[in-house]
Amino acid sequence: MAQRNVGLMGQYAGFVTRAVAIMIDILFVVVSVLVITAAITLPLDFFLGVNLQTCTLIPSGSLSVRDWDWLRGLLCTTVNATSLAIAVLTGPIYFIFLATTGGQTVGKYVMGVRVVRLDGNKVEEGRRILSEARHPLVTLAEDMDSGADKAAELAGSAR
Repeated sequence: MAQRNVGLMGQYAGFVTRAVAIMIDILFVVVSVLVITAAITLPLDFFLGVNLQTCTLIPSGSLSVRDWDWLRGLLCTTVNATSLAIAVLTGPIYFIFLATTGGQTVGKYVMGVRVVRLDGNKVEEGRRILSEARHPLVTLAEDMDSGADKAAELAGSAR
């Protein structure tokens, strides 16, 4: 089999490289969530005097038009629900969006890791998502021969 001159293409990123990349990504997501939450809560506290740490939820009982505590409770409930949604959705959106658009997250970019096909071309979106999710059908092949062997093995087991 003829050797290809691929330079750094095809070099396997080891455990430490990938672990540092995921730590950078997690740090990036946590800082993003904190900044977004602060951008929502600090103006409420400063301008409206609504402290989300001590506010009560919507009070039960009769609501008076002149009693604005119900509005403050509604605001607290809405902002707390929004903050929870931001905290839960930021991570998945970050990983899926960056992986499907550029093949790299911020951590992978910093560590020089990119998901590519064996021939060096960009990975299609579906395969990239499966790779990020550690899907069992997506496996790493050391070279074209082992990739062909794995494909033949999968094809043989499908019969």
